[in-house]
Amino acid sequence: MTIELYKYQETLYKKEELEKQIASLAGKSDLPAIRLNFKKEKQRLGAIQKTLEQLKNTESQKNQELAAIQDQAAQVETQIYDGSITNPRELTVLQDKTQELKRKEDVATAQSANLHSAMEAEAVKSQKSANILKGLKEDFDTSQQELKASHAQLKAELEEKDKELKALAAKIDQDKLDYFLDKRHRFNGRLYAIVRHGDTCGVCFRTLTRPTLDRLADGKNVCCDNCNRILLNVEDDTCAPE
Repeated sequence: MTIELYKYQETLYKKEELEKQIASLAGKSDLPAIRLNFKKEKQRLGAIQKTLEQLKNTESQKNQELAAIQDQAAQVETQIYDGSITNPRELTVLQDKTQELKRKEDVATAQSANLHSAMEAEAVKSQKSANILKGLKEDFDTSQQELKASHAQLKAELEEKDKELKALAAKIDQDKLDYFLDKRHRFNGRLYAIVRHGDTCGVCFRTLTRPTLDRLADGKNVCCDNCNRILLNVEDDTCAPE
């Protein structure tokens, strides 16, 4: 009966350890960190796309300005070379206007080129950010699957321990089981300790004194000198804690 009670203790202890592992799964998971990084990267991508859209609008405006300047230049050039100008002063004014329009065209062309380069740079950033988001999503899915697998495995082990506890409880006197359940929490879940290697407490691993070992050999109820757990002198290795 005592051996069965000890096996019940160790099985219950392992069950509670499994419950702790299940409870701590979420805390050990990297899902929150991945989710946070995904949120930050998504915001970054949104800012990049907004900048890219603004650059596109500005480029469109600059292209319209450039087209208007080129159109004016073409009109002035037509006036200069269509043979209708007879006043040298008027020709000078038109030539000056042509030079001014050429200067504006060069500035607008340079601005348009700069905007195009900036758009290309933002497009590269956008693609890089999109790739990062894709990778984070894959990491999230993988981590989530691993978490589910770990949870399922621990739950299966927990169910197995429940079956073992039910089978063991059927072999134990209810009063003794109630006494154990009442007292065990004062000893971190382990009220009983087997003697290991002939002279060592199986829970706190302290060497037992000779008087303690002698009383145990005489069949008396003895507690560990260090942790005060009830000692069991058994040869059944299946009772040994892992």
